[in-house]
Amino acid sequence: MSAAPFPDAVPTLDIGDYTLRGWSLGDARDYYAWMADAEVSRYLGRPLADASEAEEEIRRFLASVRSGRAVRWAVEENTTGRAVGRCHLFRWDAQNARASIGYALGRAHWGQGVTSRVVHAALEWALGADGPALHRVEAAAAVNNVASTRVLEKMGFTSEGVLREYRECADGYEDFAMYGLLRAEWTALDTGSLLAVPGRDTGRDAAVAGATP
Repeated sequence: MSAAPFPDAVPTLDIGDYTLRGWSLGDARDYYAWMADAEVSRYLGRPLADASEAEEEIRRFLASVRSGRAVRWAVEENTTGRAVGRCHLFRWDAQNARASIGYALGRAHWGQGVTSRVVHAALEWALGADGPALHRVEAAAAVNNVASTRVLEKMGFTSEGVLREYRECADGYEDFAMYGLLRAEWTALDTGSLLAVPGRDTGRDAAVAGATP
């Protein structure tokens, strides 16, 4: 299957009590509510200043999807209908069938395994037979962001080195570990058992460099 985004309709992925679906401008207030949290944005840059800034960022999300440069999901909490997180495949390289993954989750939803479930669903779509069948998915996680590196390792990613002082974050320049996952590695895994691996996550963003171009 050709490795290309789906600009006309971001696929909807149901993971039970949450749904990965396309963004809308109506999500701006919910997005701002958790992206204004300094803990959530610790490895993303500065917190959002107001709802209008959140709306502008969502406009950029939508533009990148329309141009075929990314697939960007809002993570909706089904009981409230609110966008409480995000998961994005960006830096889409159709020629080499690869993309980078990034994700973030509002603090109220940390420590419940939600991030792992979200990332699992995105990878199953991206690397599985029913999606674009990418050859490789990449990620970059701050070395100090232990919760996010744990999520990546739990999903089968391999650490491929460290970029020193790669990104300026809330506490200054941070080293980032680079990770990669090949389609052959994903399909060889018993992916259904990955979510049963012990360990909790906080939902901080794992692949933040360039996550919102």
